[in-house]
Amino acid sequence: MSILELSFWSIIPPLLTIALVIKTREVIVSMCIGIALGCMLLADLNPLRALETFVNTMIGVLNEDNTILPGSITESENCMVILSMIMIGAMIGLLVKSGAPVALAEYLSSRINSKKRAGLMTCIIGTLLLIDDYFDTLTNGTIMRAISDKNKVSREKLTYYLDSTTYAICQISPVSSWVAFLASLMAMGLISAGIEDNPYKLLLESIPYNFFAIISLIMVYVVATFGINIGAMGRAEKRAETTGKLVEHTFSGDEEDEYANMKISDGSAKDMVIPVVVLVALVLTFMLYTGGFFQHHSISETVNNMDGILAMTYAFIITVPFTMLYMWFRKIGSIDDLISAAFVGIKSIMYAVFVLAFGWTLGNISKDLGITDFMISLFQGNIPPMITPAILFIICAAMTFAIGGGWTTYAIMIPLIVPFAVATGSNLFLCLTAVIGGAGLGATCSPLADTSIVASSAGEIAILDHIKTQLPYALICGGISLVGYLVVGFMENLLIGYIVVAALFVVTVIFLKIKWGGNNVRLDEDA
Repeated sequence: MSILELSFWSIIPPLLTIALVIKTREVIVSMCIGIALGCMLLADLNPLRALETFVNTMIGVLNEDNTILPGSITESENCMVILSMIMIGAMIGLLVKSGAPVALAEYLSSRINSKKRAGLMTCIIGTLLLIDDYFDTLTNGTIMRAISDKNKVSREKLTYYLDSTTYAICQISPVSSWVAFLASLMAMGLISAGIEDNPYKLLLESIPYNFFAIISLIMVYVVATFGINIGAMGRAEKRAETTGKLVEHTFSGDEEDEYANMKISDGSAKDMVIPVVVLVALVLTFMLYTGGFFQHHSISETVNNMDGILAMTYAFIITVPFTMLYMWFRKIGSIDDLISAAFVGIKSIMYAVFVLAFGWTLGNISKDLGITDFMISLFQGNIPPMITPAILFIICAAMTFAIGGGWTTYAIMIPLIVPFAVATGSNLFLCLTAVIGGAGLGATCSPLADTSIVASSAGEIAILDHIKTQLPYALICGGISLVGYLVVGFMENLLIGYIVVAALFVVTVIFLKIKWGGNNVRLDEDA
């Protein structure tokens, strides 16, 4: 089989993009170059057809029967994500205008007065929100950024907590927007395999097999507790501690503070807590609503049918006007002042929206070039069932690293994996979580991943600075997870797998603590 038949060229655009991001730090320019190359390959090097391919891929195609084949920014879920991001930006602008984040930081400063406590609080909030990755990361970042800054936690460290905690908890949370999406894909796979079972129940039963999510979640708490700063993270923490410079490069590369000219009001901590509580309550309510809970009152059926992205969109559409009226009532500002603050917030989030849009487009182009077939073809052959989960873990990690979309990997692989595992006699739970966890590993290592982009935006740090500091932790968790899949695959015993994984994790943490462990002192002891 020739290289072209293996769709070798499908990996060139994303890999070129990543290389350019590393070399130039210009994310959007690098993405545009990768997209242009991908379109040229799809168009057989015809520039006019390449332009048409770009427009069709990004915006969509109007078919002859007047139906629309959506593109990367017009696909319904992506449109809702963009709308939610804009509404999140507006809400952040209102919160900044109120002065509530600073007030909350001052209120908590007597209790959260060390790097260790700031890190643990960030992890705890990320774990408790557990509804949606975008919502979790941006809300947590808004709450904890000022507190982390006060405790001289580098933005690299803060963003690692935001990203890794969120990605891990959303994979195993029984009420996140992710589980609804995964359940729908599981249902497709079960139909293909001729199995009649509840996909939500199977997902819950598979959670203990998701080594990567569980290990990653434990790792963030270990890192926060023991101050483990590997390589670039250690340099970032030292810079923050000794120079007070919390961030090396800002998210958009623009050093100007969007909020520099905003007149901040003298708000209180409750001005942040109340809107966030209302938002969480509305998201949960609309998750129940979109799942039909108020008609059939079945939790499992609700989770199978709920639309997490739509629920989040509904919640923000209500919460932003509520927050504006609440702040007007609290005399934080006039309606005109609050509207201006909301637009400043929207402006601050637009760079992330553009990066997401280009990231989706690059992922779709790579998929059209056949990256899935190429990645699978690398491992074709008679693979023994006992190592199939480990191979799937590697494939999905590589695929997600290249295309930047964990959900895209899920959509492609999960409907195929269920009948594949049944036909080959492989462990269904291991194969399923290998796909889910492998995509998680790829996303936490890729500067093209939407979760990395959103986390970098929440931490207000350059994407590359986030990736290079998070990468060692992700790879360590990925390596331990791979061992877990191999042990359970061969031994067919989850308990033995956990014993081996736990022992390896403890030994690894001891080594990391000895080599890269740091001390977290109270601020009032610094003098």
